[in-house]
Amino acid sequence: MGLGQREIFATVEQALVEFGADVWITDSDALPPVVANHPRCGLIAIDAAGRFTDSEATVALNRKVATLRSSVPELARTQVVRHLVDAAHLADLSDGSWLDDLPDRVHHPEATQALATYFGPRVTIEVPVRAPMRDAGATGRAAHRIRLDGQQAEAALRDVDGILAITGPPGSGKTLVLCARANRLAEQHPDWDIRVLCYNRMLAPYLKRLTSAHPNIRVNTVGTFSASLGVRMSLNDPDRAWRDLDAAVRRGLVPAIDAVLIDEWQDFYPAWTALAERVLRPGRGGMVVAGDPKQALYHDLGMDKPASIPLETLTLTRPYRSTRQILDVTSALGKQLDVEGRDHAFEGEPVDLVWATTSADQAASVARDVVLLLQSGARLPQDIGVLVTRKWAMGGVARALDEADVPCHVVYPSQAEDLDLTEPKVKILTVHSAKGLEFDVVFLVGLEQLPDPDGTNDVDRQGRTGYVGATRARDQLVLSYSKDNAYLERIRALPEATLRRWVWPDDYPEA
Repeated sequence: MGLGQREIFATVEQALVEFGADVWITDSDALPPVVANHPRCGLIAIDAAGRFTDSEATVALNRKVATLRSSVPELARTQVVRHLVDAAHLADLSDGSWLDDLPDRVHHPEATQALATYFGPRVTIEVPVRAPMRDAGATGRAAHRIRLDGQQAEAALRDVDGILAITGPPGSGKTLVLCARANRLAEQHPDWDIRVLCYNRMLAPYLKRLTSAHPNIRVNTVGTFSASLGVRMSLNDPDRAWRDLDAAVRRGLVPAIDAVLIDEWQDFYPAWTALAERVLRPGRGGMVVAGDPKQALYHDLGMDKPASIPLETLTLTRPYRSTRQILDVTSALGKQLDVEGRDHAFEGEPVDLVWATTSADQAASVARDVVLLLQSGARLPQDIGVLVTRKWAMGGVARALDEADVPCHVVYPSQAEDLDLTEPKVKILTVHSAKGLEFDVVFLVGLEQLPDPDGTNDVDRQGRTGYVGATRARDQLVLSYSKDNAYLERIRALPEATLRRWVWPDDYPEA
């Protein structure tokens, strides 16, 4: 801080103190030089315009406020009045009249206490520059993901009488076990009719690819499965689905399927499971279902079975897909979303949290990160997925990537049959559409759009969107946000070893 600036800020400090404000003068270039909690104006951050233009000085001050909020979590939801001063109006500063032009804000005594604690010993914060994301351990982790461990192999090979339900944290190999089991049964019994069922249409092409070696394995959504049986089954009313099943049984529904495997079982109505059980030939491949109730985004009826069917449960314990750092961030979303077994996950890079002012800026930050990542040669476009919590955000992300000359594909549910995950383009999907899929790198946009948890089923279900979106990432996760909510407050409280914080565009290298 130069001599001229010290004089300015000393004058500002004196005026603020005379008007009853708590004031802190900082020595770090990364923080606002003056921070005050004023009885009328609330929290104020003050900087000098200096040699910068007003717009440049405003950007610099916004960046410093963002750093302050990251460093003092208690300020996350506190409105901050930003004010620029200069030496040419030193006399006006001393009489405090400039305070009259500042807006009224709520005074926050807790902010005073938090700032007093933070500035107790003076600290200096170094702000790093955003560089292309690197992950030296990605290759080693990938090799482990394609091999079944002993627990997974046992689940794939065992005999099943009734229903075997496989549960476990995201990335623990539930889908892999199902497809390995389907392939084994198809190889041993090429005359069997084997069905792999899922609810999400976007998941079907991926399951088909994993079982494509065997023509007697058919992958169906609930709608195509019931249609192949000549059954009309409701897809949006659980009570109506039971009535549809009763009607089909009265018409003479007979066993015709040799083995059924259901992925994302938490999304199935109980009547859909009962339909599969009704058409299953006894003494053959049985029924194996896999799911995670924490990933239920559509309703809370899943992981339930017809009472007449014996159920055995097998829990996979080790998450292979996402790194521990990604799962630590996921678990921070709430106690009910804690990822069991995350201490046994592979170590990886910290998760990146990027603050941007608007949704357009969020899209721009994603595009810049993708460009840097592709230029580094560490990833290909098809390794990257951009997931949004709200469908309306897809267009803005696509425009930003197009403007940056990044090949991308906006994937809508109606295009599920045409989804090719190996296509050399960045995929843009909603979190709901991405259920069951995974990418090496995931950019998750829109956590701030989720309502704060209140204990109601609908709001809690929306909160699971963050859980599902984050756990689609294998190696690297980037979260972008433009405002705070309860989920982001919890994430920002994580240590630096787990979470790196950035500001767009200040922390990014110029194009």
